[in-house]
Amino acid sequence: MSDFQVIATEGINARQRNQIQQLVTRTTGVWWHQFPDLWIVHGPSSESWLDLLMPVFHNVGGKLLVLSLPDADGRGWATYGPDELVTWLQTEYSAEPDPNNIL
Repeated sequence: MSDFQVIATEGINARQRNQIQQLVTRTTGVWWHQFPDLWIVHGPSSESWLDLLMPVFHNVGGKLLVLSLPDADGRGWATYGPDELVTWLQTEYSAEPDPNNIL
């Protein structure tokens, strides 16, 4: 089972986004949040994250998706942007990214 999950949201407001960020930082010390409505988190299963985050959506709305990422052997990624996009992925998510995938 993967120890990394992706949390993706759509149609949420600033308060919900802040609540999610607070829950993420209280639940895990290893997380990546470089896009407004997307987090990569280390820790509990996707089902556990869903249970933890659902109260943020009650009576307010929005969409929530939590996906389990592959185990270390199946991980890959590519990115374009500033160094902070790459640094966390290199140090926390996968120690040896394919240099051809860093644009």
